[in-house]
Amino acid sequence: MDQGAYLDSLRLVCALAGCAVRQQVPDPSMLEGVDSQQLIDTAKSHTLAAITAMALQSAGVNSSQVSQEAARGLWKETQLEEDWVLVREALENAGIWYCPLKGAVLKDEYPQPGMRQMADYDVLFDAERTDDVRSIMEALGFRCEIFGAAHHDVYHKLPVSNFEMHRSLFSVLSAPEMVEHFQNVKDHLTKYPDNEFGWHMDVTECYVYLMAHAHKHFALGGTGLRTPLDVYVYLRNHEDELNWERVREGTHELGIDDFEERMRTFAQRVFAPGKPLALQADDEELFRYLATSGTYGTTVHQVQNKLAKKGRGVPKKLAYLVERVFPSREICREVYPFYSGSRLLYPAMVVFRLGRALTVSRKRVLTELAVILHRNNKVESWRRAMFTYALSSVCSCGPRTSWACEGKGC
Repeated sequence: MDQGAYLDSLRLVCALAGCAVRQQVPDPSMLEGVDSQQLIDTAKSHTLAAITAMALQSAGVNSSQVSQEAARGLWKETQLEEDWVLVREALENAGIWYCPLKGAVLKDEYPQPGMRQMADYDVLFDAERTDDVRSIMEALGFRCEIFGAAHHDVYHKLPVSNFEMHRSLFSVLSAPEMVEHFQNVKDHLTKYPDNEFGWHMDVTECYVYLMAHAHKHFALGGTGLRTPLDVYVYLRNHEDELNWERVREGTHELGIDDFEERMRTFAQRVFAPGKPLALQADDEELFRYLATSGTYGTTVHQVQNKLAKKGRGVPKKLAYLVERVFPSREICREVYPFYSGSRLLYPAMVVFRLGRALTVSRKRVLTELAVILHRNNKVESWRRAMFTYALSSVCSCGPRTSWACEGKGC
């Protein structure tokens, strides 16, 4: 599929997703001559396969793949919820406060279970109880995959349950400006009335956090079309409840005023009509960036964005390379918990990182170098963009792109 066909297919995915969240049957004329299997495959690159399948089913399109994708979305959500019940009960028994985040909250904003897919179940918890939480998760059958690095620990349990247990909402590596704003987030949470230790964000704080998290990904390696869909769904449910003065204060403090407005208006234009739109220039530019980002961003976008911040020219690229080869001791300490931050051990840490670059993350490093060495610093090639998206799943951070490109020094 060439770039034009892929983008047209994603426009149709957006139109179908908009219909699905409004519980509206898509216009049959939109689906004339459409290959449902190809459409589902396109939607998968943005984790929108389940909602696309549900929209197709409502229009009477019900192939085996369509049925499987709709069922898979519901099945995975059910599995995650079953494990969350166990985790939540254990946290309650241990007296550890917690707050579900991101997809764990947004999935309930959608009109049907299984419609909003997610890779991980994210939970903020009392950072002083990190070791206790690890003991709880392992006792429940989870395997600890990452512990003590960045701002969250990662646990996995077969068949599909990935839990990210957050000690804070943001990392000082990937979003230092966000850390300060949300450092006392517990003071702004609201207690769930039906338990002892569960908390949640009110609708306004949740919206500001949704935008802050989206901007973090957008500014790093990009974010996909599921993000503006989340915004569209959230506003449909809560726009009249939001305290817009607090929203503006929060986005201004975070420096994302323009981003919030742009993403909000884009979401309402793209998902509201019920049919694919011919977008205006600004919206088309944003659409293409989101479309070529996949769900969680790409190496191409990540490197381009970092280089753009430094400025043009060979000296800037050299400075970027030096930072990548010789990161600060603070970065190394956060990425690799076994490193104490010692000056004496720093050379060994650099050698260790280079070794990983040449083995575990070899393909990603080659892609990064290809972007850096490109003469005009613009890698617009469709083939390269999609190739890099595929590679992002095998970077040194691990197998899932949900946490692969967050500045962890991979």
